[in-house]
Amino acid sequence: MLWNIFITIKLYEDQPSGDQEGSITNNVQNISYATTDLTKASEKGILRTVAISTDTGSGSGAVYKTVAADNQYEVTIITNNHVVGNNKQVNVLFANGQTIEGDVVGGDLFTDLAVVKVVTNFAVDAFDIGDSEGLRNGEWVLAVGSPLGLEFSGSVSEGIVSATERIIGVDLNNDGTDDWDMLVIQTTAAINPGNSGGALINLNGELVGINSMKISQESVEGIGFAIPIQEAIPIVEQLIEHQKVVRPLIGISGRSISDYSIAQRSYYGLPLDVESGVVVTDIVRNGAADKVGVKVGDIIVEMNGEPIENFKTFRINLYKQLPGDEIKVKINRANQLEEVTITLE
Repeated sequence: MLWNIFITIKLYEDQPSGDQEGSITNNVQNISYATTDLTKASEKGILRTVAISTDTGSGSGAVYKTVAADNQYEVTIITNNHVVGNNKQVNVLFANGQTIEGDVVGGDLFTDLAVVKVVTNFAVDAFDIGDSEGLRNGEWVLAVGSPLGLEFSGSVSEGIVSATERIIGVDLNNDGTDDWDMLVIQTTAAINPGNSGGALINLNGELVGINSMKISQESVEGIGFAIPIQEAIPIVEQLIEHQKVVRPLIGISGRSISDYSIAQRSYYGLPLDVESGVVVTDIVRNGAADKVGVKVGDIIVEMNGEPIENFKTFRINLYKQLPGDEIKVKINRANQLEEVTITLE
């Protein structure tokens, strides 16, 4: 209704004076076209979005692929990792009202993505994939999912894209410190508990994001986030192929030097004037770092020319690489800078 009111006001403002009957007819036609775009996109989204429930909660999912064979359909669904949790099976409620048990193929803590597969005896259409990289601020989008539980499955909320490449810090282990940065689409479309894992679609009904989170504060309204589909697909394909995301191993344990007090630095023999970097606290024997002589107490300050501020930036830069890649790492050892080349495992 708000959409129609907005368009009606706008159209009347833009109409030149003259034939009132013709103006009203054109207004009605234009409103009809706009409403049709919304309803068609909503219909596509509802049919391709599922509700997912476990013993501990519920969420949503977006149908990514469907493969037909012998009158059965293997349906691959993208959702959030926090929706499936540690479960191996989940219940999947389709738009036709049927609930079928699905298998959790794999999940990834860092990107909050997971994949579920279900075999059905009825056809299920998959989403067409949109271009999340081509989204523009102010573009209309729809969030589809099951806010607040299964009784609200198939709900649609509208909004605009507020920002296309927002970086949000994420605390993965609830210790009050951000462990990871997520690149997300910021939207005003309502994303409530239960919407997680559902579809963010454009007005063509194409999948442009996976609804993930919102800022929950009484003073904040209209700020929700979705994982861009172009960011999600490489992770999803790894989960399908390997049941996990394959990330490189460097063979160390570390801690941000900023976490050390002056007394601790003195005790461990760490320099007092180094403000950024990661202190190597343990080495995996015969691991990648050990093979090139990295030692406990070394401070990693740079990787492939990128400054390492703390353990979060260390992890983000490391996970941009693949097993087998060579990286150049600059370390501070007893206040002397050295560079080593490490082949990741």
